[in-house]
Amino acid sequence: MSVNTGNAYYVDESCSHVVETAFSLLYLDKEIDRVLQSQMMMRRVNRALRQGRLELLRGMAFSEAHILELQLRFRNKGDAFPAYLLRNNAKLLRSLRREQVSLTLRPAATQAAAALLPVVCEVL
Repeated sequence: MSVNTGNAYYVDESCSHVVETAFSLLYLDKEIDRVLQSQMMMRRVNRALRQGRLELLRGMAFSEAHILELQLRFRNKGDAFPAYLLRNNAKLLRSLRREQVSLTLRPAATQAAAALLPVVCEVL
C-alpha cells in the first residue's frame, strides 16, 4: 500500500513491486533513448563518410583527431561503424522494447508505477 503525504510516497513491502516497476520503466525508457541516439549517430557518421562530407562530422562536434580516426576505420573496414554494431544495437532495442511491453502489460502495477514515476524521477 502507498500513502501520499503531500510531497512523498511511503510504500510498504507489499507494494515494492510497484516501485520496482516504476524504476524499471524509467530505466528502460532512458536505455532505449540512449541506444536509439547511438544508432542514429553511427548511421549519420557512416553516411557522412561515404559522401565525403566531413563538415557534417564537425557539426556533430567530433574533434579533428576523432574525425581522422573515423576516416581511417572507414578506409580500412568500409564503414567507421561496421554493420555488426548496428545489428547488435537493433537486437538490443528489440530486447529492451519487449521488456518494456512485458512490464506495461501488468495493468495494476503499471497504473501504480505511473502514479509513482514523478516521485521516482524527483529522487533520481
